[in-house]
Amino acid sequence: MVEGARKGELAACTSVGVLSEVYAALTWSGAQPPQIPEVASHAVSLLVKDPSQIVVLPTNLAASIKMLEIAANHRLTARRIHDARHAATALVAEVNQVYTYDIGDWRVFQSDGITIVGPPSVLAGNE
Repeated sequence: MVEGARKGELAACTSVGVLSEVYAALTWSGAQPPQIPEVASHAVSLLVKDPSQIVVLPTNLAASIKMLEIAANHRLTARRIHDARHAATALVAEVNQVYTYDIGDWRVFQSDGITIVGPPSVLAGNE
C-alpha cells in the first residue's frame, strides 16, 4: 500500500507530525530492532521525497487554531494534543478519510468529520 501511494497509484497524504511519529517508532529502544538515527531519517524521507507522490500537508496557522478548538471541544489533554494536531491538519486540508492502526485514538474525531477507512483487519476487530 505504501509503495502504491509513493507511485501515485493510491492518493495519499501525511503530515510532518505523522512523519515524526514514524521516525520516533523506528528509533525507539523497544523497536525490533531499533534503528540508528541515520537509517531512520533515510527511511522516513524515502516516504515523501521525489519521486514519491505522497503529499505532505502543511500544519499552518489554520491547522493550529483548529487543533486547539478540537482539543477543547473533546477535552483532550497532554499527549492527545498530537492526535488533535493530526486531525486538524487533515480537516483544514479538506481530508476526511484516515487510514490508521490507532482507531481508538481517532474515533473521537468522527464527530468533526473524520472517517476511519482502514485497514480492514483493524476495522473488523473494532466494530
